Amino acid sequence: MKKTISSTISVVILILVTTQLVIASVSSNSTQSNQDISLTRRDIHPQPRTPLLETITASYNPQLLTVNSSNYFGNIQVEIVGNDELTYTFSVSASSYSEYIDISTLESGSYTVIITTSGSIYTGGLEL
Repeated sequence: MKKTISSTISVVILILVTTQLVIASVSSNSTQSNQDISLTRRDIHPQPRTPLLETITASYNPQLLTVNSSNYFGNIQVEIVGNDELTYTFSVSASSYSEYIDISTLESGSYTVIITTSGSIYTGGLEL
């Protein structure tokens, strides 16, 4: 009986330690700080004189590119262009205000990010 209780306690301790190690590993990967991307805006069409002009911002970490929109409803096209001129294109909906694009499979290097809305083109760079 003592052997069974001792074995059970050992297994529970092993599970708790393993769980803590997994949580610590996942936590360190998911808390990588995002770096803001400085975006330059070029209007495709003249913008109306209104205080509710669209605002698009972007940030990234080695796993995700985050595109945020404010005062804009519609589709957004996101292109990521590498030094090798290979282009990755994503279409996202701005209705959720934030979209997350997996960039974990991109090779290390410099990339140009081109974000296109119905009225503007935003460009910026990121370094992986």
